[in-house]
Amino acid sequence: MPRRRSNEEQKTLYELWRQSGLGGVEFCKQNNLSSKSLWRWKKKFDETHTANKSIARNIKFYPVGEVSNNRKDSFLEIILPKGISCKAYLPEKNISIFLQELLR
Repeated sequence: MPRRRSNEEQKTLYELWRQSGLGGVEFCKQNNLSSKSLWRWKKKFDETHTANKSIARNIKFYPVGEVSNNRKDSFLEIILPKGISCKAYLPEKNISIFLQELLR
C-alpha cells in the first residue's frame, strides 16, 4: 500500500519539483512518486492555477523586439504577486523602454 504523505511533505515535494526544472514524469521517477499524486498536489498548491484561468482572457501581449541570446545583455527579472515572473535578456539601452511599456 502506498505511503500517505502529510500535507507539509506534499507541499515540500511539489515545491522541489517546481524549482527542479524537470518534467513531472522525470521528477516522479527520480523521487519514487506517482505522477497522479504530483498533478493532484499541483492543483492543490498552485495558487496561480485558478487565478490564471480567470485572468488569461484579459492578458495582452506587446511586442518588445527580437529575442536575444547575447549573454552580454543585461538580465532582467520581474517577479509579480503569486510568483508570476518575467525574465529577459535585454540590451542596457532597452531596459528603460521595456519597463515603460510594461507600466503603461
